[in-house]
Amino acid sequence: MAMRHARIVGAAVLATLVSAAGVGAQKPFAAFELPDTAVDVSRYTTIEECWAAVHRVMGDVTAQRKRLDADNGIVWDTVFDGSPDEEVDSVVVSAVAETARRCMARFAEPDTLPLDMYWIVAPLYMHAGWEDKARALVERRLAAVDPDNQTELVAAIDSIINLYLGGFEHRALTIRPPRYDLVDEVVDRYGGRIADRLKRIRLYQRLAEWKYQDLLSDSVTERPGRKYMKRMVALLGSLTDAERQRLPEEFNAMLYSPEEVTGGILTLAGLHMGGFLVVLDSLRSSTAAFVRLARESFASLVGTAPDAIPLPMGEQAPTLEGLVLCGEESCEPRPRRGRVSIVVFMSPGDNGCIKVIDGPNRMGANWCSLTLNRLRQFQDRFPELDITIVARSHGYWGYHKEGITPQREAELTRRWIDSFGLERAALVMEETDYWRLPHPDERRIDRESVNARNYSFGGRWPVGERMWFLIDEDGIVVYGEHGIDRVNKPLLSALIEALVSRKGARAGT
Repeated sequence: MAMRHARIVGAAVLATLVSAAGVGAQKPFAAFELPDTAVDVSRYTTIEECWAAVHRVMGDVTAQRKRLDADNGIVWDTVFDGSPDEEVDSVVVSAVAETARRCMARFAEPDTLPLDMYWIVAPLYMHAGWEDKARALVERRLAAVDPDNQTELVAAIDSIINLYLGGFEHRALTIRPPRYDLVDEVVDRYGGRIADRLKRIRLYQRLAEWKYQDLLSDSVTERPGRKYMKRMVALLGSLTDAERQRLPEEFNAMLYSPEEVTGGILTLAGLHMGGFLVVLDSLRSSTAAFVRLARESFASLVGTAPDAIPLPMGEQAPTLEGLVLCGEESCEPRPRRGRVSIVVFMSPGDNGCIKVIDGPNRMGANWCSLTLNRLRQFQDRFPELDITIVARSHGYWGYHKEGITPQREAELTRRWIDSFGLERAALVMEETDYWRLPHPDERRIDRESVNARNYSFGGRWPVGERMWFLIDEDGIVVYGEHGIDRVNKPLLSALIEALVSRKGARAGT
């Protein structure tokens, strides 16, 4: 199950900026001249005008940084990988903070401000560096909620968590870096007041998406959010049958059964409550040992049987069916024996992938472009890795409908993949069987994908867009999940590294 969300400019960009500026080991922006973003805040008399001023400064400085990047040959589409790098964003943060402090000086008393303005004032306080004022205002807002009004309570907690985690909405300016400690304060004090246990489970799961980037950390017991996973598992085990039936609706997973949603939650909990590092080294020995130990470890952590852990592990990977279009690699059937492979299901022409990552707040980003960028990073880091993208025909590609054949869809998809620098990746395009509704409707209704059915392994693992499978050199599935995001990317990277090292050791290299 994918229950996840995803550095804009990472270490590679930082190194490029330093090199381009010719400043050696100095700070990356030693040669960076701030644009003239000063605003005459003495003329601003409302909180909304302060919001606009701070927003303008953030946009101007970030745009200037993007132009500097472009001058040095850095395109954000190719380096985006989640939340902003704190050091690179220091220029933006300092400029925004100064503007926020000057403009908000006349609104610096949180006890006197109307509560209906907290969603603007709290982030402005945070940007100004007035953390205590922001906390006082948030406390006033939560204390004012009628405990019997659960809808308002859940909405208030959710909006405040979004504020502290740096979520960007039209109402709030992005806070960098995220403040997990302040989130903990809010959830510990008010989370237990949410009467609907499914909504509490959803809250804890959301925190997991943001907080657990230390999956491969040796300090399992010190992970700050481990307590939320324990609470989530405890609540899940105590649900009534009626509550369990509501799980797909609560998690926006209506295509999945309550059992599948439960399994996905337990898998997430098993990964983050520890145990993964214990079994990772076993993969360097054999996939069978890894699968056995991983299932046993996860099962013991979440209190279920090893066979009940819903992970596609230890299965023989079927040969993919369809037209194979390869870039610089051989067009043999995929996955290839003797090669470590990652197989990703996605159909760019059908799911709105025709976008670019744009803007300081990534408003143009989508999961498709992010997935392809991350695959390119794996391609560059692991030349031995086979990458295969599995698509299916739909009778159109984006806005193109006239003259679109399965072969034409494959060609356009191949070009789209290449545009992300994935020239070595293979594309398998399955010609989809379909039927049409009777006249006068005549809409095309696609039948089940053969490849998706084969990779569901008897229906035990539903395969949808973004589903990926890591396969060893013997054709055995090592691991699989929905989506390559900032949470599971370190995990996937560690697994690939272990497999590649093992294969090299066997070959005597």
